[in-house]
Amino acid sequence: YLQENSPAGTLAGTIKAIDPDGDTPQFKIVSGNGQGLFTIDPVTGRFTVAEGAVPDYETTQSHTLVVAATDVRNPSPDNNAQIRIHIVNQNEAPTLGDAIFDITDSVKAGDIIGPISGNDPEGDSLTFDITEGNDDGLFAIDANGILSIAKTSDLDALTTPRRKITIRARDTGEPRLAGNGSIRINISRQVFSNGSTLLHLVPADDSVDTNWMQPDFDAANWNTGKLGVGYDTNTDYDPILGTDLENAMSGKTTSAYIRIPFQVPNTSSVSDLRL
Repeated sequence: YLQENSPAGTLAGTIKAIDPDGDTPQFKIVSGNGQGLFTIDPVTGRFTVAEGAVPDYETTQSHTLVVAATDVRNPSPDNNAQIRIHIVNQNEAPTLGDAIFDITDSVKAGDIIGPISGNDPEGDSLTFDITEGNDDGLFAIDANGILSIAKTSDLDALTTPRRKITIRARDTGEPRLAGNGSIRINISRQVFSNGSTLLHLVPADDSVDTNWMQPDFDAANWNTGKLGVGYDTNTDYDPILGTDLENAMSGKTTSAYIRIPFQVPNTSSVSDLRL
């Protein structure tokens, strides 16, 4: 019997032979070692884990080696012996990959950030907890690995645009082992959302002042509406369709132009703006 993950040189067993002529037998492995896991000392018959080899129970639970004994009078092996080596399972720590999530600081307590997945070599079920980076209790993770928002009072994208936490996955083996993963959470400020005020214009000739995208553009003659914007009267969209441009655009070869005003409290703290 041999523990899995035994290092190179670990003794797996010893084979002996008796030569009726008193010659010293020489040993060699003739089959069953296709993975190159074992090596045998030709004089002592000690077979050990080969250099660079790692016995793995999850891959192969036992190995059957055919070992031949020869001597100077009989160089061709006639007497072979089968050696069976059973690999003893050893609990191995689960692995947990690093991950990155993006959220906005408008999330609410209970909102799900995402699932955390781990892998256990023995297939044990895993439980999860946060071990570092969550002293303020901003985040929570349940036993199934679902990461969520625990509270929002300390969530501010302008002062803390990112957080890094360490999550531990523990198995149910004996002894219980654990693996850690580093989770980065990017926090952004949502400056507008569904229902925010917008300005829209559908010019009759599809022309508009080229400065219409500038912050100081005079849009006094534009129409006011709400996000979201659509070109459909399908009632299934009613909960999210704040501005319907069907009447304004019907029968015209033109475009719709949309301006969404928003403010950034501290522009020096903003490194990225995405729409």
